[in-house]
Amino acid sequence: MGYRLQLTALTRRLTSNTQTLRRRTLMKKKTPKQIVALTCVVLLVAMYVITLIAACLDVAATGRLFAGCLALTVALPILCWIIIHFCNNSQDQS
Repeated sequence: MGYRLQLTALTRRLTSNTQTLRRRTLMKKKTPKQIVALTCVVLLVAMYVITLIAACLDVAATGRLFAGCLALTVALPILCWIIIHFCNNSQDQS
């Protein structure tokens, strides 16, 4: 019986600590770098999902979508890197 009380108390403390950590993480201010990187990831995932759905549905434009997907897989991260680079430079100057 004593072990159950200790285990319950320990579980409550862990839950409380986990919730506090989550709140701190959510309240942390996002930097422009993080926003650009997250946007890049979301766009890439959305593009892959759309291409996969088009391939499964056998849409006529699947070939063009796949070619565009390949091109954007290279171009989008480069574009994001350029944006992050300019954000860093603009923050250094101010």
